[in-house]
Amino acid sequence: MSDPISAAVDYLDRRLSTVKRAPGTWGSPESLELQSLLLLELRTFLLRRRTHAKSPFEVRDAYVRFIHARFPDRPGYLLSALLPPDHVQADLPPLLEEFRRQIVEKLLREDPFAVNELVLELVLGGRKREARFAAACRYFCRFERALRAFLRTGAPARRGARAILPEPEVQVLRDDGGGMRVRILINGLDRGGCAPVDREALGALLATLAWLDGKAERPGAAQDAPSVEAARRLLPRSGLRSICIGGVTTGSAPLVLQTRGERREVALPHWAALSAMDPRLPPRLSPAPPEAVR
Repeated sequence: MSDPISAAVDYLDRRLSTVKRAPGTWGSPESLELQSLLLLELRTFLLRRRTHAKSPFEVRDAYVRFIHARFPDRPGYLLSALLPPDHVQADLPPLLEEFRRQIVEKLLREDPFAVNELVLELVLGGRKREARFAAACRYFCRFERALRAFLRTGAPARRGARAILPEPEVQVLRDDGGGMRVRILINGLDRGGCAPVDREALGALLATLAWLDGKAERPGAAQDAPSVEAARRLLPRSGLRSICIGGVTTGSAPLVLQTRGERREVALPHWAALSAMDPRLPPRLSPAPPEAVR
C-alpha cells in the first residue's frame, strides 16, 4: 500500500534498520535505546490507533517482558544500564533489532472491522481518479439514506427522527498496481444522534442486502418497497468493484458485495411479490407485450 500511514511506517522501518547497521549515528547507548523505543511506539500507534486508545502501553509492556526474560533479577532497568560497559556498544544493537522483529511480528496492523463500529470499504474501478472517489462519496450518502428508510420502516413511532450518521473518517489506500481502496470508518453512533433502534435498522438493511445479492434467504420482517429500493441502490455498480460492510455494531462477519454487470435495469423484486410483502401496495397489472403497442 502507498497510503500515508503505510508510507510513514516504511520510513520508520528504514530508520530502525540503521540501529544495527550504523548504531554510532544515534549517539550514546542510552540515546540509541530510547530513540528506538520511541520510534517503535510511534510505529505501533500508526498501525493500531484505536487499539492504542484502549491499551497505550503495548510496546512498553512488551519491552519490560523482553528485558525480564534476559535479566530476571533486575527488572525496571534499560538494557543500556544492564549490559556490561565493555560490551554495550556491541551487544545492544542486536538486542534492539531482535525486539523490533518481535514487535513487527506480533503487533500487526489492526483489523478495521474489529475495532470500528461501522466500516464501509469500497474497492474502486474506472479510469478517472476523481470520478472513482466521487463514487465513494455518493455511496456513503446512499447508505445513509437507506439506513434512514429502514429506520422509518422499523420504528413507526419515530417517523420524524433522522438517522444521521456521525462524521466518518476516510482512508484512501492505493495498491501497488494502481487500484484504489476507500475505507470509511464510522464511530460514535450513540453520540452522533443514533439511538439503539438504528442498530436494528442497520441489521435489517444488511439482511436485505444479503438477500438481494443472493447470499441469504428473504428476511423474516417484511420491508416496504421504498426500503427495498433503497437497499438495492447499495449494490455495487459501475465504478465500484466490490463493497465490504461490517464492524463491531453488526455483530457478524462483514458482508462482501461483488459487482455483477452494470446493474442498469430496475432490479426490484416483482411487484406482486412486493404486494405480498406489504398489503398497503395497490395491485398492478402486467404491462402489455411489445407487439401490442402500435
